Amino acid sequence: MITKEGELLKIGKRTGTMRNRYYILRDQALFIYNSKQQKIPANVVLLRGMFINQIKPDKNTKCHGFCISHESKLVRTRVYYHKNLEAIEDWIRMLRIESCNLSFDEKYLKGNKLGNGKFSVVFQC
Repeated sequence: MITKEGELLKIGKRTGTMRNRYYILRDQALFIYNSKQQKIPANVVLLRGMFINQIKPDKNTKCHGFCISHESKLVRTRVYYHKNLEAIEDWIRMLRIESCNLSFDEKYLKGNKLGNGKFSVVFQC
């Protein structure tokens, strides 16, 4: 079981300013707290089936970030930032493991090309 915790920044919905929040990654969910001392999470993001992608650094704050999204438009995309690129890469790696939504290249080793058609290319895996 993977557990990770730490602080990340998010952009406030009402104010548009960067807000510091505390996060705990556990049991395929991201628990969101307003502070480290808070006992009950303010929100929980279920990660199963979510996509985690790195985004370009914010121009104003120079913070690196990632987004958590879903293919359905009914699920809100969430964006988080941190000043340290290594911290963001670590969060992304851990979130991808917990989301159980691996890309083709992460799941399979692509071998020799076997053939191709009009709409596809076939490889040995």
